[in-house]
Amino acid sequence: MKRPLLILVIALLAGSALFASSYLMSRRVSEACGTGSTDNLEWLRQEFHLSDAEMARMRELHDGYLPNSPGCALKSRQKNRSWSKPSPVRRTSVLLPLRN
Repeated sequence: MKRPLLILVIALLAGSALFASSYLMSRRVSEACGTGSTDNLEWLRQEFHLSDAEMARMRELHDGYLPNSPGCALKSRQKNRSWSKPSPVRRTSVLLPLRN
């Protein structure tokens, strides 16, 4: 009876230690990423290992996209509304004769 209880206690302690260490490490990484820079595109440079020239091109594309996005969103919403309206279905009252 003592051996299974000892295994259970050791497993619980190991699980708790693993959880606590991963939680504290993730908080540390999260805080380090959040306080690094105020630039909202810096994550792109880090993720894709971009050079300064590539980053300048990405900023140019990003800044060029921002003014157009509200207009594109409005057009998209209008198009979605027009598609969501049911098209009129033409119904006829003509009955076709059945073959015997």
